[in-house]
Amino acid sequence: MKLQFKDNEERNSFIKRIAQEDICPRHMGFDQFVPDDCSDLSCERCWELVLEKSSCKPKIVKLSELHLWDKFYDPDDESWVITKIFDDSVEVTKSHLLKKIMNFGRTNNYAESNYKEFLNTEYIKEAERKFGSENILNHSVDLTSMDGFKDYGFVEDKVTMRSFDQYRKGAKYFELEDCVESLATPSQTPKRNDTSYVMVVGTDGCVNCIPCGWYSGGVRPVLHLRSSINALI
Repeated sequence: MKLQFKDNEERNSFIKRIAQEDICPRHMGFDQFVPDDCSDLSCERCWELVLEKSSCKPKIVKLSELHLWDKFYDPDDESWVITKIFDDSVEVTKSHLLKKIMNFGRTNNYAESNYKEFLNTEYIKEAERKFGSENILNHSVDLTSMDGFKDYGFVEDKVTMRSFDQYRKGAKYFELEDCVESLATPSQTPKRNDTSYVMVVGTDGCVNCIPCGWYSGGVRPVLHLRSSINALI
């Protein structure tokens, strides 16, 4: 996201107005520009930094130059976070929810879910346009249940969605949003005689289970990309 103004007067007016309204830069997607030591999240100093840095020309880098939890932008100016680093590839997770209202499926097995089908028949086309089909690698998601049962094993695809473990590990690097995020993790499995509930993240960050037939609001797609490709920062 970039901010541009016709002159300094318009720029300064924006800073004063948005600071007075207590609008936090982090809530507008500028969290990477806000200093860690800032206790007043809507202060004018933070917005000065945001405008100074966000108005700069985007820099093109290789994914291999980025570090764990760094953020980058795709050609559509949508942001992603580096969530794992391998020798020649990186795992990336979409910063913001892909809002797609649907129910999980007939059971809580992600391998048979509506989300798996959607991500790898519809959304994959968008991902290939952004990054190139040759740069998106197959990877697996762990379907261990919340109580530790491994009936469902792993599922391999080009696009997956976050598991509970992935959510927990990276929670502080992603913003809470105004709709529920579905996870690939089941509450229990056939060995516990329950295939009806799947885990979700609420708008307050709490993790709960809901029936598979209930509709939820979105997912964060996960990809494995070749680290040799370009990205914008």
